[in-house]
Amino acid sequence: MMLTLALGALAIGAGLWRVRERRLAAFEARSVFADFKHGAAEAKVALLLPDLTSDERDHELQRVRRLLAMYGAGDSDDWRRGTQYRALDMANRSQLDRDVGHLLYLWIHALRRGEASAETAENSGDRRVPVALALNSRAQACFPKDEVPQALRIQRRELLHNAGLDWSEPSDDSSGDDGPPRAALDRAFQALDCVARGDYRGGVELLRELRYSVPQDFTVQFLAGVCHESLHQFQQAEACFSACLSLRPDSARALYERGLCRFALRQFPEARRDFEEVLSLEPENRSALVSRALTLAAVGNHTDAVTDLTKAIDRGFPETRVYFLRAGLLRKLGNDSGAERDRHEGLTRTPADPRSWVSRGIANLPLNPHQALADFREAVRLNPREYEAHRNIAHVLAERLNQPAEALGVLDHLLEMTADDPLAWAGRGVLLARQGQVDGARRDAERALAVRRDAVVLYQAACIHALCGDWGELSSTDERLRLVLPLLSEALQIDPALADVALTDSDLKSVQSARPFQQVVAAAQLLRLARDPGEIPSIGSGREGAAE
Repeated sequence: MMLTLALGALAIGAGLWRVRERRLAAFEARSVFADFKHGAAEAKVALLLPDLTSDERDHELQRVRRLLAMYGAGDSDDWRRGTQYRALDMANRSQLDRDVGHLLYLWIHALRRGEASAETAENSGDRRVPVALALNSRAQACFPKDEVPQALRIQRRELLHNAGLDWSEPSDDSSGDDGPPRAALDRAFQALDCVARGDYRGGVELLRELRYSVPQDFTVQFLAGVCHESLHQFQQAEACFSACLSLRPDSARALYERGLCRFALRQFPEARRDFEEVLSLEPENRSALVSRALTLAAVGNHTDAVTDLTKAIDRGFPETRVYFLRAGLLRKLGNDSGAERDRHEGLTRTPADPRSWVSRGIANLPLNPHQALADFREAVRLNPREYEAHRNIAHVLAERLNQPAEALGVLDHLLEMTADDPLAWAGRGVLLARQGQVDGARRDAERALAVRRDAVVLYQAACIHALCGDWGELSSTDERLRLVLPLLSEALQIDPALADVALTDSDLKSVQSARPFQQVVAAAQLLRLARDPGEIPSIGSGREGAAE
């Protein structure tokens, strides 16, 4: 009897031990999954951000690989046999399957772009095709056969087509039938594909409904923000990144992107706070240092801005444009020798990113417009959606090389990419007004002002109306002044430095002799003496730092 009781007690003890082991395994599995899910939220979109440097792209790709390695999904088709996966409940397994499929899709995207130097070195030439096809098969296996997202099927067909292989595969009978999107997941993958191809308008359309059907999805909100930001729809983008931060207040990436949007909206104190929060989360973030420097420069705090730029340089900030940024600020502080040293350093180094090519082009423009044009075109070669480069190409063609027709073509192409670039609308309006296309010029001025009323846009709108008057519609100077002066006054109140430009600008020639015009300019010059707001550069998207 005692032996029976003892054996029973041992069996109960062993059973309790097994229950305890299973509970501990489940707890550990949930903990690992929580870490994975936290990292995957940003990793699922970071690789698709426009204007990432090659170093940043490598960094993000390594993060994707580390996340996949947590479950062995990066190098094994049998990754779901692991204990960490099997210890999860069915709901978490399903979520993990979707996230792994998502990350594998992005890994393939990076391989196809060939911009991640570590990956390119490891999988160079023909090796990338079988690697990408294997990853695509593994990604498709993450979903039930009838729920494989169309984007993954399309990605596979493109890989096969580019490799000159047969598209059809016996194991994938439905690969040729895309059909309509079947679910929110499918639309999310289609939106990812749009962003990967630079089709931001298509991405906005796909994500519009998703943002409200799954408002708690960080990835959907972030992707929508990227699309709006890339289209220069900064208010909408700022709202999307704010939604991201309501879901994940510690997201340094969402804070940084919101800071860029707020800078573009001239909300300088708010932008600075966002960049400072990034630095509190990531003290070594050089991008945030440079971007904070630009917010400081925008309000005239040139000394602290130089300090931030110097820290970024000392920490190895890779974009050569930082030297031109610091040169401009040093010149404002009266340090001409230091400014010239930085300018020379910037011109000596070969840029590796689009925005640094733009900065070098601007530095070359006064003395060598042909070299400047080549620099801007190199920026576009690296990133066809580098809007600032397109605008500068148009400027060189129109203002320095007397090729207005070619400049109009450049701006037409830019406005096909984004209808929300006020500088492109205003610039094209000026060119049209010079050619006597009055109706088109005024429409462009209205479109520009509807997007944003900053100093440059207002000034160019004033030029458009002054030029239109030269073509007989406004016979008297008073009529021209009625349209020109309100716009010019508003522009000069924002940036009094434009007063010096207005005095000699041939686009304003028809009104420059009028006394009201001279009074407005004189008032702006006095205002400039009273306060020095500094030149406010365009921050752009600023990964690894803000733009020129």
